[in-house]
Amino acid sequence: MTSSGTIAPGNSIGTLTIDGDLTMDANSVFAVEIDNSDNSDKLVVTGDAELAGTVQVASDETIRGTHEYTILDANNVTGTFDTIDTALVKASSVTAVPGYGATTVTLEVTAMPFDIGQTRNQRSLGVGLQEIAGGGGNAITSLLQAVPTDEELLGHYDQ
Repeated sequence: MTSSGTIAPGNSIGTLTIDGDLTMDANSVFAVEIDNSDNSDKLVVTGDAELAGTVQVASDETIRGTHEYTILDANNVTGTFDTIDTALVKASSVTAVPGYGATTVTLEVTAMPFDIGQTRNQRSLGVGLQEIAGGGGNAITSLLQAVPTDEELLGHYDQ
């Protein structure tokens, strides 16, 4: 199968299996949804996968912390995706780094949740917390990364 369009395993997190080989060209998009429980959409190719194009990452919830997702399994993986698009991930700032193995593609997503302050004090606290998290974190930054919404996190900042 050759893809020049969008491959999306569904409207919620799920797995799509392609029986045979897959070739994704430069115009193709692989739409992947992720969550905070380390779940993601996954593409399983029973044959070989030749990659190009864009991985478009999205989330329905605010992503916090660092997560690693296996987004593709194949008999053999060649090539790499040209672009990783994180514009649809709910987080104040996010990075996504793909990992390419002989038979898998992983995606490590790191969300920087502390840069959400609205007041001067909240912003100052957020910058300090982000520096701590960037240096490996601690018990406080780990607990704050588990807060489910930005509004609740700002409430904790105010305390």
